Amino acid sequence: MRLRFEFAGLHTDTQLMSNLNERQQFLRDANTAPASSTIAWASRRRRITDAAWKYGFNRHLKKHGMTREALGPDYVRRLELAGLPIDTLDDVLAGVRHRDDWVRVWELEGNRYAADNAHEQACAAYYMAQRWLFIDGSTRARMYDQATHHYGLMDHPAELERVDIDVNGRRVAGLLQIPASATPAPLMVLFPGLTATKEEMHPLAVGLLARGIAVCRVDLPGFGETSGYIDEAPTILSTGVISQLMEDPRIDASRVYAAGFCTGGMYAATAAYTLDLAGVTLISTPVKPFRYFAQLPKAMLDALEVAMGTSSMVESYENLRALDLLSLPKVGAPLTAIYGGRDDMIPASELAIIEEYTPQLLDIHFFEEQPHACVGRMNDIIDVLASQTMDEAAAA
Repeated sequence: MRLRFEFAGLHTDTQLMSNLNERQQFLRDANTAPASSTIAWASRRRRITDAAWKYGFNRHLKKHGMTREALGPDYVRRLELAGLPIDTLDDVLAGVRHRDDWVRVWELEGNRYAADNAHEQACAAYYMAQRWLFIDGSTRARMYDQATHHYGLMDHPAELERVDIDVNGRRVAGLLQIPASATPAPLMVLFPGLTATKEEMHPLAVGLLARGIAVCRVDLPGFGETSGYIDEAPTILSTGVISQLMEDPRIDASRVYAAGFCTGGMYAATAAYTLDLAGVTLISTPVKPFRYFAQLPKAMLDALEVAMGTSSMVESYENLRALDLLSLPKVGAPLTAIYGGRDDMIPASELAIIEEYTPQLLDIHFFEEQPHACVGRMNDIIDVLASQTMDEAAAA
């Protein structure tokens, strides 16, 4: 097992294990807690969050407006990665005086960029307008349509090919890009997190294409363009789409990799049950996601109901219990894990049990200062993913 733990620029393993051991009692408690207790805590958290918005944060917005400090550095980094000019961010946020203003100000910003044919910035603004709309489906769809329209008009390092694959009657949507360099090329299949879409992984695609790696970004059900809902059988979707991609003569079928953020990591891993993948990467992925149900923020509880097609938290919780990687066959491909030490949704304690999930080489990258999805280390993630294909080529 290769360990690459990073703490404030230093690589060590003793500090990590100390950090992980502190979480073990929580994990044991979460595994044995009755479902009724977990759901009750989640319901209480949701009510408190609603009250905080209504009586606290909305009043603050009305008086002071939104600021980048209120958003936090991690979210500002997401906006920067999306291609938005950070020097104009304060002017945009000043127009947010109520949480319902979020869509309005970003739509106006998108319209402004669209009028100037600034497609990258227009795409990013429209995308941000809908990014946290988990309940209002019609507005979210309208903004997402605008974002994808301008995304198609952007300059890309390789031709943008739409992927529409039927998997057991479900439409699976993706974007495939193959570098103009020598083919057949290695392929990295990327799955986004629960609430993200394929377009949000644009920086990863650009970085991998520059290294001669073909990239296919695949939407999960619920958000984006893939139909249906997230269910207990992610293997069917991921295996179906990757097996068809392997038939493309421009792809080296012996060098196909899968990677996923959060829930997307479960789709990446389960594809290795039946397909001979060259490697799998989990990024902030829950191995047993139901354990964290009670600590999920209200927005994520809302998103779960949308993505799973459930009508109550009880249904969402039971569906999550079925998404348990440790109850499924172990992944047979070499596995890489990337986690952040400041992840408030999926703690790095997953690393303490993830070794059970793979009999193969486990390459761990732990960034102590990073939040969920390690958004501040995107270049490092690109390097990690690209190095797998180079290692494989060297071995060959």
